[in-house]
Amino acid sequence: MMDLGGQLEALLLMMIAKVCSGRLSPARSLWVSEQLADSLARFPSSAASDERARRDVEHLVWRAHRMLSSTSLHLDCYERALTARWWLARRAVSSEVVFGLRRESGAWEGHAWVELEGGEKLFVEESLGYREIAREPGSTSKASSGSPVASDERSAGVIGDAVKGVMGAARGPRDGRPRSAARAMARA
Repeated sequence: MMDLGGQLEALLLMMIAKVCSGRLSPARSLWVSEQLADSLARFPSSAASDERARRDVEHLVWRAHRMLSSTSLHLDCYERALTARWWLARRAVSSEVVFGLRRESGAWEGHAWVELEGGEKLFVEESLGYREIAREPGSTSKASSGSPVASDERSAGVIGDAVKGVMGAARGPRDGRPRSAARAMARA
């Protein structure tokens, strides 16, 4: 059973992620994300081991997502990814937010997920076919195509534009609300 403190922490971090993504530009929210993750890492949680944190984070974030969604507060994949990144930072688990696109029924669909050191991915399934287009500023990695993706050498504005594009592609056709990646995962 997961501890109440971890659940409350995930809930609080998700509310911060909601404010961050709703009030700041994509580039600024990524910068704030990096700063917050660095700050949280300075105050590590002794509640869980690295292995347990990796195992628990996805469940905790989905639980916080369901709790906040029941209040009619809409949350998206980017906010879940930020929450998981910050929660893991307190447990000294390296991770980064990754952004991708896929073509679904003729329309572009965007998604954000978390990748742990070692390549384990949270909040995305390979079978859904998302292709990585960007990572948080400060990370140097290779996209699935093998070409380097965003790093500190590129401006945060370029990353912000990519994130804005991903989030724009994730908007639903009717009311502008992001489509649920959870629905897509359930279909797969």
